[in-house]
Amino acid sequence: MLFDRDHRKTFVCGENMPELDAGERKLWRVLDVALVSSFLVVALRVLNDVRLGGHGFKQGDYLINSIVEPVRRGHLGTAAIWVSDLLGSNPLYVVAAFQFVMLVILYVSVRTVFRAIGRAELALLLALSAAFFVTFWVADPQGSVRKELIAFAGLALLASGFLARSNLKIALGAVVFCIALVSHEAMVLLLPACAAIFVIGRDGPSGPRLVWALAGLIALTAAYTAWYTLTFNEVSAPDRICLPLLERGVGEHVCGGAIAWLQHDMDYGMRRVAEMLDGPGIAKFAAGYLVSLLPFGLISINQDRPRVFLFGVLIAALPFVPLYVIAVDWGRWIGLHVFSVTVLFSMLLATGRARSDFPIRRPRFYGLLALGVVLSPSHVLGILTIIR
Repeated sequence: MLFDRDHRKTFVCGENMPELDAGERKLWRVLDVALVSSFLVVALRVLNDVRLGGHGFKQGDYLINSIVEPVRRGHLGTAAIWVSDLLGSNPLYVVAAFQFVMLVILYVSVRTVFRAIGRAELALLLALSAAFFVTFWVADPQGSVRKELIAFAGLALLASGFLARSNLKIALGAVVFCIALVSHEAMVLLLPACAAIFVIGRDGPSGPRLVWALAGLIALTAAYTAWYTLTFNEVSAPDRICLPLLERGVGEHVCGGAIAWLQHDMDYGMRRVAEMLDGPGIAKFAAGYLVSLLPFGLISINQDRPRVFLFGVLIAALPFVPLYVIAVDWGRWIGLHVFSVTVLFSMLLATGRARSDFPIRRPRFYGLLALGVVLSPSHVLGILTIIR
């Protein structure tokens, strides 16, 4: 590794990599196998969704459109319909192709981010955390490839761009994240994580002009998303939103998921949350959340200022607290928190702002790894096993 004047590591893909011993190389191979396996499982499920005519939430959310009337979250679906008309294809196929591209960007980018850490043990613990998408989306297909996929891909590409010192990746990552912002208003809650990536990566190659330009683009996009959501929050009839899809060959069942949900307001979501809660469910949620945060705890307690890192983990959860009140997908909200902290911790470790050379006892390492792989939060409320 190279060190700059502040004694922070500078990672450049493919350059100045230290010689690895056999054990370290084996762990890196395990990480690669885990990423490839997870990618194949998730991607093949997307293909299966297409074979079955599409999923009401996994593809249906992407097909919300503003062809008939302006509607929140409708930009991406409108674009998908436009592309499908241009190609003479079914909008469902366009959405599936888009999801596949986002999956490729996401998995390739997080691999770059994890390799930048320089220590396979830490990379594995972070990658195979219970609520990180690598395991979470395999354990719970219903919670996978939702619109946070786009935000994850954008943020991962942005982080990998800073670490690999690539202005092109940084710019593309910002653009992809902007697409995520206009596609779903909840992605605005990932803005603090995005800002932190810019702050941690500020010593990279991108000049102030590029950084400020991209930050401005993201801020303007977020502001536009907030305005559009508030202005066009009401939907007269979900059937009208679905009509352009039915005319283009999309199955009617796809309209029964995210598109049908547009008719419900925030009060309805709050009532659903209240109905969902019970003692066993809360206990399972807490246990799943705790297991998901254990790798961050291990890294934090081995830093020079452990309280600062632990406090950072807690602070990173605050943007997502409102979601627990108005929507039932509590496991997905854990996933948003865990993804944010995983990327930020990886960047801190890769740039030398966090220590990565502390010892990890073998039983503790394999125990945390087993918990992360075997247990995962349900996308609603509860605990799932990845092997079942």
